[in-house]
Amino acid sequence: MWIYTFCRFYLSRFNYFILLLMCLIAAVLPFFFFFLGLLAYDFSFDTFQPLFHGNLGYKLWYTIGFDGLSLLFVLLVLFIFPICFFAVNFFSLATNRLYFFTILFVLEVLLVCVFSFANMLLFYVSFEATLIPMFVLIGFFGSRYRKIKAAFYLFFYTFLGSIFMLIGLFSMYILVGSLSFYVVFYVSYTALLQKMMWALFFITFAVKIPMVPFHIWLPEAHVEAPTVGSIILASILLKLGGYGFIRFLLGLVPAACLYFAPLIFTISICGVLFASLSTLRQIDVKRIIAYSSIAHMNMAVLGLFVNNLYGLFGSVYLMFGHGLISSGLFFSIGVLYDRYHTRLLFYYGGLTTVMPIYSFCFLFLSFANIGFPGTVNFISEFHILLGVFKCSSLLLIFLFLGFVFTVVYSIWLFNRVMFGTLKVKYLHQFSDLNLFELGVFVILIVFILILGVSNAFVVTFIQNWNVFLCAL
Repeated sequence: MWIYTFCRFYLSRFNYFILLLMCLIAAVLPFFFFFLGLLAYDFSFDTFQPLFHGNLGYKLWYTIGFDGLSLLFVLLVLFIFPICFFAVNFFSLATNRLYFFTILFVLEVLLVCVFSFANMLLFYVSFEATLIPMFVLIGFFGSRYRKIKAAFYLFFYTFLGSIFMLIGLFSMYILVGSLSFYVVFYVSYTALLQKMMWALFFITFAVKIPMVPFHIWLPEAHVEAPTVGSIILASILLKLGGYGFIRFLLGLVPAACLYFAPLIFTISICGVLFASLSTLRQIDVKRIIAYSSIAHMNMAVLGLFVNNLYGLFGSVYLMFGHGLISSGLFFSIGVLYDRYHTRLLFYYGGLTTVMPIYSFCFLFLSFANIGFPGTVNFISEFHILLGVFKCSSLLLIFLFLGFVFTVVYSIWLFNRVMFGTLKVKYLHQFSDLNLFELGVFVILIVFILILGVSNAFVVTFIQNWNVFLCAL
């Protein structure tokens, strides 16, 4: 009998690791195709370079390709998803493991499609299709009883916001007769039409970022999502809004961007201050990181519309760096939840005495989140400050106040969790990081440091989409 039990125990775990290995291969496989496309990519041209081209009928041509901006975000997708496969608590999935990893792979493919399609309709279809796997990821694999409500929050907020974009696409197709990037970006639009198109596209991408007052769905979705869902949501899905702002607003209707710039400044500053103050009053550690993401993404939006290269570079760099830092922070919270099954701040304290390696990793990520020199956020936030200073000194004061709040809540969170009295009454079975968890932290920390020391890698990509800087 004991032989049967022994064989069943180890064979079951052997099958689990075989499944994990297959999923990791599926996640890393797109890297191979990406580097094939990168070899064929010519960095001497700053236009969208097609890899595949065809006709869907009804004057709908599809083009799959890249420019520098697309390559940067596709690289972020292909970097984050293998980390997600390592970050998942494999043995905590009691059932449906294959479904879980299949959903992740489908979501990865859809996100690559979003950043590589050169047709606005196909962009919209893949943009909306990402809601389905995220809905399943939160609604079926979430951790608490409010997960269904959070999944519907995500779905209805983003879906209703996207209706405005669909109206804009139909209007553009009627006026121009095409939805290809090669056509719509080189057509001259009247001032009134630019304002109308700007309003329709702005609502869609403002919900996705999210900006105040469209932000309600994000903290709810983050809190109820599994750790991997929160990582994908913060590191990639929020960047769809920033990518849309750059591609469709700055590139398509630049005059309207200048006209509505004061409105963007007001909403962004309110978003930064509101999210930062809301962070200080949260009792759920995951909700704290969620509101921090809202504040940082509103900083990025502010930098996009200050109408200078400093702000634009800083915003793109912040979105890329935030993808790494937010992934690490949400993974940090996931590590705690897997051990102690609570995210309430009241139950934590004194963990630095029993989890020293974890404490160091969490400290580094907290410092990176506040833009400490030597990390990726320092370069990005410094450029955003320069861009805002060239635009308005009053804006600089409010934005600097937002940075101060970021330091306050980041240090306050670390102090509450790591220092003080160890609450052994509530927390049991202390253990530091295992090899898988440590590997995830090391990968993220190394790349945060590399991008914080040298920005040449990102600059190479950013210099390759000058065609979309017509607003400058």
